[in-house]
Amino acid sequence: MIDTKIIVTNAGASNIYGSELEATFKPGSDITIALNFAYLHARYSNYTGPDGARPFYPLPVDFSGKSLDNAPDYSGHLSVEKRWAAFSGMISARIEGDYSSKVYFSPGNYDLLSQRGFFKANAFVSYADDHGWSVEGFVRNITDKVTKTAGNVDAAVAGSPAEGSVSPPRTFGVSLSYDF
Repeated sequence: MIDTKIIVTNAGASNIYGSELEATFKPGSDITIALNFAYLHARYSNYTGPDGARPFYPLPVDFSGKSLDNAPDYSGHLSVEKRWAAFSGMISARIEGDYSSKVYFSPGNYDLLSQRGFFKANAFVSYADDHGWSVEGFVRNITDKVTKTAGNVDAAVAGSPAEGSVSPPRTFGVSLSYDF
């Protein structure tokens, strides 16, 4: 018989502060530029516990000073949209990009269980008529950048493999909608 344990712990304390800037510019009636930039300092200040990424290491580990899970130091978003009146409606073209600095998925801040900083871009073209109909074509993750969205080490009984999930690859499509 294999003995397995699940241990749940809580960080004693963390130190979190940051700032965020959001701005929207309209250099003309048909162009909109929107941006967002965030700085986040999120660190464990008092956290000693088992290290789930090293299941055969039985001693508690001090994670003080390490980054909190899923808390990038920097992140940002920029979009530019142009609109034209046409065919009893409005055509719109928008390109946008998102940036995130390195993200850790475990309190040990291991490279294997992290995602390096990245930039992704999306593009959209749409038409909406004056009667409530609209159609939109899109391409998300234009450069087909594969990024991790989660990561952890499985139970020792399974051999302690690292596993996780990734973001969707480049996707494209068309949507049709009607507003009642």
